[in-house]
Amino acid sequence: MIVLKCFYAIYALRKVWTFRVISFLILTLIFDGCVETFEIPTANEFQNVLIVEATITDVFGVQEIKLSRTGPLGSDELFPELGASIQIRQGNGTAYAFLGTSSEIYRSEIPFAAEPGVSYVLEIQTQSGEVFSSSPQQLPRASTIALLEANSIVDEDRGEGVQIFLSSTAEGDEPQFYRYEYEEAYRIVAPQWSSFETYVVTENPPNVGIRRRQQEELICYGVSRSTEILQFTTEGLVSNAVIDFPLRFLEKRNPFIAHRYSILVKQFSISPEAYRYYRTLRELSGQGNLLSQQQPGFLPGNVIAEDGNIGDVSGYFCIASLSERRIFFDYDDFYDGVNILPAYPADCNDTFVAPVLVDEFGNSPLIEAVQNESYEFLTRNAGFDSTQFGGYIMVPRICGDCTVLGSNVPPDFWVD
Repeated sequence: MIVLKCFYAIYALRKVWTFRVISFLILTLIFDGCVETFEIPTANEFQNVLIVEATITDVFGVQEIKLSRTGPLGSDELFPELGASIQIRQGNGTAYAFLGTSSEIYRSEIPFAAEPGVSYVLEIQTQSGEVFSSSPQQLPRASTIALLEANSIVDEDRGEGVQIFLSSTAEGDEPQFYRYEYEEAYRIVAPQWSSFETYVVTENPPNVGIRRRQQEELICYGVSRSTEILQFTTEGLVSNAVIDFPLRFLEKRNPFIAHRYSILVKQFSISPEAYRYYRTLRELSGQGNLLSQQQPGFLPGNVIAEDGNIGDVSGYFCIASLSERRIFFDYDDFYDGVNILPAYPADCNDTFVAPVLVDEFGNSPLIEAVQNESYEFLTRNAGFDSTQFGGYIMVPRICGDCTVLGSNVPPDFWVD
């Protein structure tokens, strides 16, 4: 199943809603930089806005749409919109229905792909009877990621690191408009792992033993998804190709690249109107100075309410051509990974403890540490003083058990 969505819109919209002072802003997608500040609305006017996230692509599969509602003014919490009826209607009358889940996600009843030269309209009816629809959208011209590569560079501001560069090609001379998402995966190695673990033999009398670990806790895999709006356009350039676009910079000490790292990049070819919408959304969500003339506010998209109330819905219905590419690399492809590695996400230096089996109050700190999984066994404490220290040297769980930070099951796509 292919999961496709407008991920960036939700992240940026949440940031917009966190501002305590919101100006009702009407922006056209044709004239950039046109900002009007209106009378500040009350909280009740803005706490029940439908947020639409929908990107339908030309990759055949089950498509996905997300519906949610904003919370009270000043809150970035969003609530799933359940029980809605959703369909995407083609210009020839063909309709694709979407089925709800227990969350904000709706999935197409059957797999399909957007086709060139066909108009698509999103239609939504909420459980309360509100009706929304989008303006007709068509699939933009396709473009392919020609090259995705990682190079070691020295950035003037951020120092040494690995830069992910992207290049793509498109046919024709018309400008291309792109939005990018990426998903990172990386290997995690617990720095103070032992092949043994502690377990409680009996609580009364207190007795703790050691045994071989019951599951993999040395090597795990973490996943992280991009949360920023990344865009590029060839408009105004001599060439219609994207050449060495700096998509992602990873500092040399970033723990993501400490061992083995992978990045999957998705390139969405979108319409000029969608590009301008996301550009404005990025500018609004990134605005940190409330004294600026360009204050954060409500940004209407291409989905409108049947009753014409512009403040009832926000978000964008996108039809996009999708191209994907993945690469892998190891830390020692660029740096000395034998003697110096990036720092582990947690400080595991001088964190050793040796809980006693029974303290002066008759309690068992060691059994408590084992049962609440706060510490992991590292080694035996040879020659210990039983009145002050226990027989096992232990470390914080995050230092000895990688499952705190990731999954011990390799992703399906992982290649060593």
